[in-house]
Amino acid sequence: MRVAAIQTDGRIRVETRDLPKIGPKEILLQVKACGLCGTDILKIHKKSVPAGTVLGHEVSGIVSETGSRVKKFKKGDRIVVAHHVPCTKCHFCRHKNYSMCPYFRQTNLDPGGFAEFLRIPSEHVENTTLKIPKELTFEEASFAEPIACCLRAIHRSELLPGDSVLIVGLGSIGLILVQLLKLFKMKVLATDLMEERRGIAENWGAQIVTPNEPEKFEGRGYDMALLTAGNFDLLARSISWVRSGGKVHLFASLQGEGGPLNFNELYHRELEIVATYSSGPDDLKEALKLLSERSIDVRPLITIRPPLEEIPEAIEKTVSKQILKAIAAP
Repeated sequence: MRVAAIQTDGRIRVETRDLPKIGPKEILLQVKACGLCGTDILKIHKKSVPAGTVLGHEVSGIVSETGSRVKKFKKGDRIVVAHHVPCTKCHFCRHKNYSMCPYFRQTNLDPGGFAEFLRIPSEHVENTTLKIPKELTFEEASFAEPIACCLRAIHRSELLPGDSVLIVGLGSIGLILVQLLKLFKMKVLATDLMEERRGIAENWGAQIVTPNEPEKFEGRGYDMALLTAGNFDLLARSISWVRSGGKVHLFASLQGEGGPLNFNELYHRELEIVATYSSGPDDLKEALKLLSERSIDVRPLITIRPPLEEIPEAIEKTVSKQILKAIAAP
């Protein structure tokens, strides 16, 4: 099979490998769609994964083969699968900090979504593998994982219907959040440096603001500022945009080395800084349900569908903001 793997020089190239061998409780998946995520790009730029790694974790495909003890799925089933599985029993899981679970970080798909086939381990088969509803395409289903992350961010925010949320950054994640927050009856405002992306958000019901206006909102500030991109200076400035008792939600890895925060202001105004990194199995189920109900539409976000050979070019176009979302088609 062909895979797009990281080489010793840090670049991604297509190479040929043997098909993964599956155990009695495992599945061999033929990958049909795999989204390119900002986390994939960050790992490449930071050189935080070893040579030979195959990235890609927003995966959907067809069951090619099942182990002898797999009962929930059969050959030919259309499925979506998440990349990590929490143990559900440790201290972190009991507090719903699933992505901090040590077991969560040890589990993974073999080798990854940027491949023609992959092995789904038994714990994934049991906990994070779901059948794709017939009304959804493989591309749409591949969005279940990023939507699940967005849902967890919203649930962690503990907002009330009618609360005001400023979304800073309108890439694919920001635009998914526009739809979800509107679905949850929030007052959605948004900002981005790119006019085209601001236009999409506005068409989806967001009120567009400029970066210099947020602190004026309704005379008290936003209930929450949600950062899907930015730097440490932006994080520091966003504190002045939210109301007293409000939240700043960090949903991105910030650029730069660091910046000053006014901790006294956090204290005197009872502000919260919240962060969301990943999702749990229940979020994945909720995401797939919303997609199948057409409560959220991801089709306008798909810009290109590169084969494995063109993933490096897709990364460059994503970083330079020429595209919103690449869905690899192995």
